[in-house]
Order: sequence, then C-alpha cells, then structure tokens
Amino acid sequence: MKNSLSVALASLVLTSSMGHALPLYLSDAYEKALANNHGYRSKLLEKESSLYGQKQREAKLYPQVQLALNGGLHDYVQNYDEQKNVSEIYKSYSLSLTQPLYRPEIVESIDQGVLRKEGAEAETHKSSQELGIEVSKAYFELLFARKSLELAQANFDYYTIKYKMISEMLSHGLSNKMDLLDTQFYMDKSLIEINTAKKKERLSHRKLEDLLLSPISELPSFFPYDDVETSKTALQTDLSLSPDLKIAALSRQIAQKELSIRKYDHYPKVDLSLSRTENETNDAAMYKIDNRAYVQVTIPIYQGGATEAKVEEARLLHLSQIQKEAQTKQKFDFQLEELFEEQNVITQNIGILKNASTASKLNITAIETAQKSGLKSQTDLLEARSKLYKIEQDLLRQQIDFVINSLNILSLQGNIETETLKSFEKQFLR
Repeated sequence: MKNSLSVALASLVLTSSMGHALPLYLSDAYEKALANNHGYRSKLLEKESSLYGQKQREAKLYPQVQLALNGGLHDYVQNYDEQKNVSEIYKSYSLSLTQPLYRPEIVESIDQGVLRKEGAEAETHKSSQELGIEVSKAYFELLFARKSLELAQANFDYYTIKYKMISEMLSHGLSNKMDLLDTQFYMDKSLIEINTAKKKERLSHRKLEDLLLSPISELPSFFPYDDVETSKTALQTDLSLSPDLKIAALSRQIAQKELSIRKYDHYPKVDLSLSRTENETNDAAMYKIDNRAYVQVTIPIYQGGATEAKVEEARLLHLSQIQKEAQTKQKFDFQLEELFEEQNVITQNIGILKNASTASKLNITAIETAQKSGLKSQTDLLEARSKLYKIEQDLLRQQIDFVINSLNILSLQGNIETETLKSFEKQFLR
C-alpha cells in the first residue's frame, strides 16, 4: 500500500513538473551553449591539444633511447690468411642513449610552450565571450520580439473594441462613417504590426535554438531596470580579463621567444651519447661487442645564410607583433569608449521616451475628455493612441539596446561568465 502511494505521488510530481517547465534564464541558455556549441567545443579541444604540444617540447630535455635491430645477408671477401668469399646471415643489435647537455633552444621552446598554452586558454576564453554575447543578443532579441508582439496585440485589441463600439453607435446614429473608417484603418495597421512581430519572434526563436542546439522552454518576462546608473557602475571591471589584450600580449612574447630560439642556431650543441652494439658475424674485422661513451659537440659553420635569414625573419615578426599589440590596445580603448558613449545616449533616450510616454498617456486622457464635449474627434484619439504605441515600441527597443550594450561591455572586458550573468539577469528578468 505504501509503495503504491509513493509511486502515485512520484507520478503526480513528475506530471506537475512536466506541465510547468521552469523558464530558461540567460545564464541557463549560456550554459547550454557552452555544452553544445560546435565552435566553442572546437576551441576546448585545441586548448587540450596544447598540453600535449608542451609535453613534446619538454621530452626533448630527457634522454632519447633507441634500440636498432639489423639482419640480412652479408657478402664479403675475407682477406686475412688467405682470400676467400664469404656469404652469411648477419645480425646486429644496438642500444643507444643520447642526453642533451647544452641545448638552450630547447629550454626557450619550453618557455614558449607555456606561453602558447596560455594563448590557447585565452583563445578559449575569447570564444566563450563571443558565444556569450551572441547568445545574449539572440536571447534578448527574442524577448524583444515577444514583448513587441504583446504591445501589437494589445493595440489591435484596443482598436477592435473601438471599432465594435463605433459600429454599434453608428447603428443608433450616434457616430459617423468617417470615424468607423478611421478606426478600421488603424485596426488593419495594427494587424500588420502583429504579423511582422510574429515573424520576428519565429526568426529570433530559431536563431537562439540554433545557438543552443537545444529546444527552448518558456522564457521569463523582461522588466526594464530603472536604476541605470547602478548598472553602469557595475560594468567597471578588471580590464586584465580582456581576452583580446591578453592574446596580443602573449603573441608578442611568443614572437620574442621565437627570436631567441632562432638565435641559438648560431651556438654549438653538446650531447652525451652512450651506445652498445652486438654483432653476430664471422667477420673477424668487426667487433662482436662495441661499447661507446662520448660527448658530441656540433658547431655550425656555414649554412648558406639560412640561419641569419631565420633570425632576421623572427626579428621582423617580433616587431610586427609589437605593432599589433599597440593596435589592439588602441582598438580596445576606442571600442570601450564608444560603448560607454553609446550607453550614455541610450540612457538619455530612455529618459526622454519615458517622459514622452507619460505625456502621451495624459494627452490621450485629455482627448477622451475633450471628445465628450465635442472639442476633439475620434481621429484625434486614434492618432494619439498610435503615437503612444510608437513611443512604447521605441522605449522597449532602447531598453533592450541598453541591456545588449551592457553585455557588449562585459564581453569586451572578458567578464561574461555564468555567475556574472546570474547577477546581471536579476536586474532585467522576472
């Protein structure tokens, strides 16, 4: 009996949870994109591969041990006591060990590998920022499309009620045909706006699903944040997180290390070699066992100018990276300044449109009062209502633009993370 009751309760809970899916918040959408997006996962694999590239560089400092096995037919002329031709099966086993003693270019390449690993991490971080802003834009564009559809539908409902009311009044001789036609015009216009909003909503929905590679559940509602100054202050973050600045700095350091590596091609190379060779042969001139231990010094003397050309190439590439880093910093400063300037304009526009919305609503109330006294016509009221709808649409667009602008600043600074988005979405989503 208890088991049956437990199963029934579990079934009820499951059915209830399925019927009321939790809304998909921005941070949830970002997590889904990180888990599924092909471009970001590609960067993760590149980052992981950089670890094995570093292991290859470090391995060059360790002893290199090789075993060589040789066998085959050996024909030779034995020329000791008497000359005779010999043909025999020949076997040889050789075990050798080479330990680098002086190879500074290997040490430099290991240091360079550390920088390359950091560069791969920075590229992955940059990819996550690009994905974050792309998901955020698609997310809020979908919210904008749905909110626009709500406004258009409310506007259409208003005109529909007005049309029915004027039709009823016209049948009793309390209105005129012109008012009815004007109302029908605005009603048809609002219907076109509904169809346009529906199309944008479908496209925005599809774009977000493509980014997440997952179906979208219910979304929360968008509520504009009134305290924009607090939002702007929250965007002042540590610029050292910027992936673009970090990648530029690392690219310069990698180029500098490459220059050092190539310069060491002018230096001698010193290796310690140990080997043991065993030969199975009847040739008296060959050693049965050959053990060797020696230090090998290789001194580059002349290579047709190739080494000098490689060094000069690396020097110029290093200078190029210095210029690119300066350009990246300049571009970053300009983009950041541009985004904050754009935010100031958006903030001003929001204030203006809020005042315009309040004034428009008061104007509609005044026209409705004046209409009762015959001082204003039905056309005046419909035009005022149309202006209010346009103001509300523009205000909504500016409020969405403020959100996207703020996310662009976070992305440029390298600060789009799940936790950041969770605190950010509290200001705008309910």
